[in-house]
Amino acid sequence: MRIADELRERIQNGTYPIGGTLPSTTALMAEFGVSITVARGAVKELQAEGVAVGQPGKAVYVEQLPNDRGDAAPGIADRLDRLAATVQRLESRVAVLEGRASA
Repeated sequence: MRIADELRERIQNGTYPIGGTLPSTTALMAEFGVSITVARGAVKELQAEGVAVGQPGKAVYVEQLPNDRGDAAPGIADRLDRLAATVQRLESRVAVLEGRASA
C-alpha cells in the first residue's frame, strides 16, 4: 500500500503525468527495496482503480488522476459491491443449511 500511495501522490503532483509511464517493476523494486510480488501488487492496485493501464510487453501508463474525493476509487467500489453481494448469497445459503440441520 505504501508504494501504491506514493505512486498516487506522484501522479497527483505531475511527476507521472497522464499518458506517461510508471516506473518498471525492476525500478520499483530497487527504489523501495521490495520483492517483485510487492511491486507488481502496487501497480495492479492502481490498475484496478483505473488510474493506470498496462500494455503487455511495453509499460504501464497513467490513465487518469487518482480519485481525490476521499471515497473509494471506482474499481474498489465495484469490487466492494460484488463482495457484498457474494456475502449476502453465502448468508442465505447458510440460513437454508441451518434450517435443514434443525429440522
